[in-house]
Amino acid sequence: MKEVLNDSGNEVKIVVIWSLTEPVRINPSLAQETLKILNTLINNPSNYIEFTIAKILGWIIQINPNISHDASTILKNLFSNSDKSESALSLVELGKVKPVEEAFKVFKDILSDPYVDRYAKYAVAVSLL
Repeated sequence: MKEVLNDSGNEVKIVVIWSLTEPVRINPSLAQETLKILNTLINNPSNYIEFTIAKILGWIIQINPNISHDASTILKNLFSNSDKSESALSLVELGKVKPVEEAFKVFKDILSDPYVDRYAKYAVAVSLL
């Protein structure tokens, strides 16, 4: 799958990213490997790829809460350079599985990051409600 993601156009990458949730649903222990794959795609110039990553991160966190720490790192990166609303929705899932103190630290890091724009910060604040 990594080879397909490295050598394909954006349309194929998006289909592959969407398909990553099914193996994780069947075998939650694959979540960590899936996060590694997603992390390699974060700086892709296609906003839709980053939107797709943000969207499925919430689902993967629901399936396997044990990956919430690594998922929070990916979400922080996505907040810096992608679709903020989908990242905020995934943050809601992250907040459900992390201890309250850890979740608020992630939220605080995003809210205090000078590279995150005000619209993204608003999305984070709304996700806390």
